[in-house]
Amino acid sequence: MELFDDEMEDQSTVQPKDEAMPTQEDPKTPEKDSNSDFDDDDFDFDELALASQTQTQRELSSANFKGRGTVVELWGSEHVIVEKADGEFFKIKTDPDWYLQVNDIVHGPPDFGSVIVAHSDNLISSTNVATAAKCPREAVLGDRFRDAEYGSRGSVRMLIGTILHEVFQELLTESIKGRIITVEKITNEFKKVAANFVEDIMLAGSDVDAVVKESECYFPMISSLLKGLCQTGFDTKLQFASTSNPNRTDHEDSKIKIEAVPDIEENLWEPRLGIKGKIDITAKIDAMNLGNGKRKKLVTPIELKSGRGDQLIQEHRIQTQLYGAVHAIRGNQQYQKTTGLVCYIKTGKVFSVPVKKIEIDTIMERRNVVAGYLRRPLKEEDEDYRPLPPLIPDGRRCEFCFKRSLCSFWSKVEGLTHEDAKTQEVFEKEQEHVSPELLKYVTKWTRLGLLEQKNINRKLRGKEIWNNKEDEKSMLKGLESHGPPVRSGNRWKTLFKLPFTKNWPFDLGQSVYFSHGERLAVASGWVTRLNPSKGLKSRGIVELSLNQCLPPQKDYQVNLGKGAGGGNFDTTLWLGNLMLYASPYGEKLQKILLNPPTFRKSVKQNFPETYDFARDTLKKALTGRLNVHQKKAIKLALEAKSYSLIQGFPGSGKTSVIIELIRILLALGKRVLITSHTHSAVDNILARLLPKMSKQQVRETIRIGADKKIDITLHHISEETRLANCKTNEDYQNVYEKARLVAGTC
Repeated sequence: MELFDDEMEDQSTVQPKDEAMPTQEDPKTPEKDSNSDFDDDDFDFDELALASQTQTQRELSSANFKGRGTVVELWGSEHVIVEKADGEFFKIKTDPDWYLQVNDIVHGPPDFGSVIVAHSDNLISSTNVATAAKCPREAVLGDRFRDAEYGSRGSVRMLIGTILHEVFQELLTESIKGRIITVEKITNEFKKVAANFVEDIMLAGSDVDAVVKESECYFPMISSLLKGLCQTGFDTKLQFASTSNPNRTDHEDSKIKIEAVPDIEENLWEPRLGIKGKIDITAKIDAMNLGNGKRKKLVTPIELKSGRGDQLIQEHRIQTQLYGAVHAIRGNQQYQKTTGLVCYIKTGKVFSVPVKKIEIDTIMERRNVVAGYLRRPLKEEDEDYRPLPPLIPDGRRCEFCFKRSLCSFWSKVEGLTHEDAKTQEVFEKEQEHVSPELLKYVTKWTRLGLLEQKNINRKLRGKEIWNNKEDEKSMLKGLESHGPPVRSGNRWKTLFKLPFTKNWPFDLGQSVYFSHGERLAVASGWVTRLNPSKGLKSRGIVELSLNQCLPPQKDYQVNLGKGAGGGNFDTTLWLGNLMLYASPYGEKLQKILLNPPTFRKSVKQNFPETYDFARDTLKKALTGRLNVHQKKAIKLALEAKSYSLIQGFPGSGKTSVIIELIRILLALGKRVLITSHTHSAVDNILARLLPKMSKQQVRETIRIGADKKIDITLHHISEETRLANCKTNEDYQNVYEKARLVAGTC
């Protein structure tokens, strides 16, 4: 069943019951309940004292709850008490009872809605909210286990979509200026943009020529769309929420024309709605009503889609409606005058999406479901797994879902059977490699990962951009643009002038976010140069590498990246890696790690063909200054058939052992991977190892990762440096295949 149906307009506006929908309640005094529960996350004496106040001590407001508040008390099993900053208290219904706990943040509904935003500091991507409309389980799994699909089914198609987006956005500005955008020009621009994605295209198993050929079918329609949208005008039916009934739609046959583009790929963080995303195009549009000839000026979010789009797809409708809601809540224009556009660049279809109260409420219900499961993946009482949202009955959607392997694995963990027999058969086949030992291993480490995530999130809470108070360590206000940004590849070198008497609070390479007024995190990047330094002679000037071209303005705010958006991205990546290990592609690794290590009798037995080449290096290591335990560890590691585990307290010499092992393995003709959870650990090894390597060995070393994360003394071997001159698949392959020593985080 579709989440939205235009026929609903004439029906009752009673909200459908969802699994988790906090709602406002009239303040009635319930029977006293002494069974208050506390969240281990936030258990401290101050909060305990606050939450243990008797209910009769609080005077509950009879007004509708608006703005931001904090849960301060559990009221029975179905309600919580929320306190606003001004000291007002409100009673809110919560269902299920685990959903909201003491210290959780909630936000009142917008003017065009009635559903409270639960866990509003947990920003859920608009894409995931749209996914939750069909399947909350898929949305939760996708957010909890980031990048957990081995390879990526359809990755070439997704890359083509990304490149087409960039091509359309690049040519849009030229079309507004009146330039004719021909198919030939689009082809040349596509090749130019695709050159920046050579590495991704190669990893997806394709090449630039093949991607260009596969994309040519889009070019004539893009040319036609740009001409209509920017020059001659484009006929479409605009839809707006009715001023007489916000749950009904007014339709206007219109001719629209884009007059300006204030922003492209605008980063969007909106804690008042608890969502985040990227708006493809924010456009100023002139719309003429074809019925009465009246014109109106609109600021409109436009979403570009590369699918067929013969009809408006529900996920795309929801995503665009959320962006329209953000425009309305930020006061760009009234929600009754706001509409978003979904543009399908393959078929040339353009659909208008209004901001309707009943639909926004339903969307926020689903958003709240995802937020609740992500905020509390474990039960409070025993920290065991909380069951995921249930399987949906749509077998066809499940069968072709990108998260199918994740879903089928956790269905096996939870003992679920899909009601569609064919889908259940697919699930069982996908997980036939999963032994009881593997199931136990993965669930154990997933639980530990979620506990770590819970602990880190607790420490980061309150450090979000919208909550963080100005201090010298994590925030600086009043930055002013200093000259036009200069494009460098996919980034922008941008100069800023610091406020008078202020110093730059962050180190070179530290991740930062820029905000301006209500527009949070409009750009992100890192510092590349600080004054005084070569090329920056004026005092109080800093240079940053940003992912967006920021307009010249005063009063930018910059925040330290860690914790700026809430949540802990590193843990979700780690959990994603764990699920990759549980896939059929990790079968070899599973057999290794689920069994104790085994060893051969000598090093020579392990490396019979190259042992003689490394004899001198091995001899020096085993007769040098290392102690007897370090030498034994090296010998055992070299005799291991699959792996060995070397343990030692800090300062016991593990790093020295690792360095000698790497030198021996390189001498044995082996390719070596250095990896750790932290960049500093990897860089520490390399900094001590490189001086002991030959020039040829250094040339065959590559440090994987972005330069901003890597010690500046190692930039000469970084991935960005090594790949700087690569243009073709062959160039990239040569760099990686020739590397004998590869280092990076895991």
